[in-house]
Amino acid sequence: MGPAVADLRVGTLDWPSLMEPDVHAFVESKVEWVRLPEGARAVRGVYQPGKMWPESSLRRLEVCLERWAREHPKVGRECEDEGRSGRDGEKTPTGTVEEEDDEAFEKRFRETERGFRERLERVERKLEEERRAKDGDEGLEEMTGKLSLGEKDAVKDEIVSEPVD
Repeated sequence: MGPAVADLRVGTLDWPSLMEPDVHAFVESKVEWVRLPEGARAVRGVYQPGKMWPESSLRRLEVCLERWAREHPKVGRECEDEGRSGRDGEKTPTGTVEEEDDEAFEKRFRETERGFRERLERVERKLEEERRAKDGDEGLEEMTGKLSLGEKDAVKDEIVSEPVD
């Protein structure tokens, strides 16, 4: 899509479960033990963003490419000449894109941040549940913390017992 866009593979992230894919690409070459979710959108090879992405994402891409072209006019023209900018091999649209006002941007930013926080909380809960399942209801530290070797307890031949008078 050009130098304005970085292609990041979700599977390379530390917490890839935070991002659910819109479409699975290259499923023709996936290993047989990989199972896609029921009803998942998938393509055999490369997918075309112009056909698969939501319209809102395509508009954000256009804004991104236009801003980048304005900030890097020389490189932007070179990319257009080579046909690398825009979606699906098209050149960056020359029409104007409505700029988002600060208030709308802040609202959208807060909503996005709230969504990410909710996802993070779900992941943290899931990790805690997995840890508890692995350790049982009580972890080793919790169990050993309940043992007391105070003054009233006596240790004889490595056996903890109550003192006997």
